[in-house]
Amino acid sequence: HSSLPTPFAFSLIKHISLCLSLLTFCSDLRHFSSFLSVDPSFERRIMAVSSREDFVYMAKLAEQAERYEEMVEFMEKVAAAADGSEITVEERNLLSVAYKNVIGARRASWRIISSIEQKEESRG
Repeated sequence: HSSLPTPFAFSLIKHISLCLSLLTFCSDLRHFSSFLSVDPSFERRIMAVSSREDFVYMAKLAEQAERYEEMVEFMEKVAAAADGSEITVEERNLLSVAYKNVIGARRASWRIISSIEQKEESRG
């Protein structure tokens, strides 16, 4: 089992590097978000990744890019590829990190909304 990234992974790394470079030139994150949208052909290539090791590698890349929802998707594919066998400790930890960050962001949003709601109710 090789730990070298596949040619596809190199393509993704170049895409992520481009996005990070663009971030330095964008003063407004809404403007930057348009660069983060993935074109359909690129998305099809992502879906073509099929080996369990590639899914783990893609999950690690998603983690580094702080794209935790995509990390969850890749780790769900790892679990499906396990086909009833146990996942490894590394895979379990990646799955845990992915869900922890997705849920953490949602909890933070919920706290903000609840706080705003309480302020509105106290005003009458």
